Amino acid sequence: MQEHATTLNLFLDVGRAIKRDMGSALPLPFAQCEALKLVEELPRASMREVARTLRITAPSATSLIDELARQGYLKRGAAREDRRRIALTLTPKGKRIASEIMRKRKAVFARLLQPLDHEDRENLNRVLRKIINSQ
Repeated sequence: MQEHATTLNLFLDVGRAIKRDMGSALPLPFAQCEALKLVEELPRASMREVARTLRITAPSATSLIDELARQGYLKRGAAREDRRRIALTLTPKGKRIASEIMRKRKAVFARLLQPLDHEDRENLNRVLRKIINSQ
């Protein structure tokens, strides 16, 4: 059981390091960056998809999207396949900031993984895939 506690603490420590380094590098709050990344990856994403993927409530997703729209990073429109559904798309300003976020995210991960050699990284990837695929 102690082994599980150690593993959990290590995961939490890594998560805190990522959030700390990302937070200082990113141009927007972490949740807004995650929402922009999601809309970039899922063109015409719906509010429901945002809430589900980010694991937040629908009202929280609405507030998050409202703020990003207010800042001019994305826009809402009717979905082509169902005009009752809201579809989200990045504006040109949103595309620029999404690219900046990805560049900074890659730089943070490169720094965090720098102490690992190629074999260590391959092992880490294998273990993480195993954990994810078991869900």
